[in-house]
Amino acid sequence: MEAERISCPLCQYEHSRPLFVHGKVPHARCLQCGLLYVNPRKARNQIEAFYEEEYYTLDQKKVEFASRLEFFAKAAQRIEALAGCGRLLDIGCGYGHFLLTCQQRGWQVTGVELGGAACTRAREAGLEVFHGTLAQAGYAADSFDVVTLWNVLDELAEPLAELREILRVLRPGGLVCFRVPNAAFHLRAKRMLRLVRIFGVRDVTTFHLISLTPRTARLLLEKSGFTAVHVENSPLSAVNPWSAQRDYRGRLVGVLKGLVHLAVKAGALVSAGRWLWAPAIEVQGRKGQQR
Repeated sequence: MEAERISCPLCQYEHSRPLFVHGKVPHARCLQCGLLYVNPRKARNQIEAFYEEEYYTLDQKKVEFASRLEFFAKAAQRIEALAGCGRLLDIGCGYGHFLLTCQQRGWQVTGVELGGAACTRAREAGLEVFHGTLAQAGYAADSFDVVTLWNVLDELAEPLAELREILRVLRPGGLVCFRVPNAAFHLRAKRMLRLVRIFGVRDVTTFHLISLTPRTARLLLEKSGFTAVHVENSPLSAVNPWSAQRDYRGRLVGVLKGLVHLAVKAGALVSAGRWLWAPAIEVQGRKGQQR
């Protein structure tokens, strides 16, 4: 099945402007809300089939999840500061690393995972994980205190519908928290990398089905019905974007990440949180209290 043109996944506007091709995939910007998204793209069933059958067969993904253990521990601490400890659902839970981290901290945890192999591994670790999509899981309304999506929302074919289903299964006052690449950072980085292409530097910028900036991330949550939306820089994970085994390359990546961390922290500080320059952002929103 060939790629098909779609309307904007955020505002449903039909008109977009082509921006660039990244990894042979065309990306466009919505002329109404400014969302950056893949257009044209494969049908939803093809996208879901890839994540179910191929995504977790890649050895690189196993390495990436293992390298995020420290990040997951700190993320759990940040969430507890906002929501205490209760019932947590992690969508796209992979092998269950984040669920295990939260379980060890006293949470009641549940996962949803489309990939069959990853789901099996998570269940073997003793976790309760539904194999399929959130909509297929059919959880009762008001079931969870917190719902998380770590680098997942931007790879979903219908992010708006997913967030509305999350809103339904959250209890009143419940928290959704997701992490995505910061398109504002990656667009700037892509332009800079073009300037140094002659030195053989590989383009490691990240763009998925949708690519969110702090502004469009806020719009997406608000359109889904969430309140008290907050967007902030996300701490850097230990993943090496060049996936190199050479020791010097690993040290260089560490130095570069340290410099980026200092720059984005300084920008957020002097702008009172308005300048969000990190490679990834974390977004939180609340389900309103029932009257």
